[in-house]
Amino acid sequence: MSHSGSLPPSSEAQTRRMPDRMEAGSMLGRYTIEGAEGEPVPLPTAVQAGGSYGLPLGSNLALRAALEARATRGRNAIGLAGLELTAPAAGAALRLGWRMNDDAASMSVGAGYELHALRFDYAFVPYTSDGLDLGDTHRLSLSARF
Repeated sequence: MSHSGSLPPSSEAQTRRMPDRMEAGSMLGRYTIEGAEGEPVPLPTAVQAGGSYGLPLGSNLALRAALEARATRGRNAIGLAGLELTAPAAGAALRLGWRMNDDAASMSVGAGYELHALRFDYAFVPYTSDGLDLGDTHRLSLSARF
């Protein structure tokens, strides 16, 4: 067992060194409530993998398809799929996404626009969780590349 300076003093981490500066490990957190140390609590562990494939559609358009899978301890594994249609010369993109086996959301739509070093992205995600009225979400982002 080792202690990292970035962890709270009451946390324990177990880490194994691997080749090429990779590390694998597990972590248990111990929490203190009113001076009494609690039982070890396993922190969420997630495994995620994905990939995408791009295909030119003529001289002005491109299509990219993406697949992703995510498994988190204590939750159902979910699958994600997405499509992005871009017009690279115009800097525009339209996006559509699906979430499979996810109780909170099942689809999303979005658009993006890129001009030189600036990029603007928008996504609409309707949350339809059973029993929870989370409402719809509008996500906006503005990025700069320098």
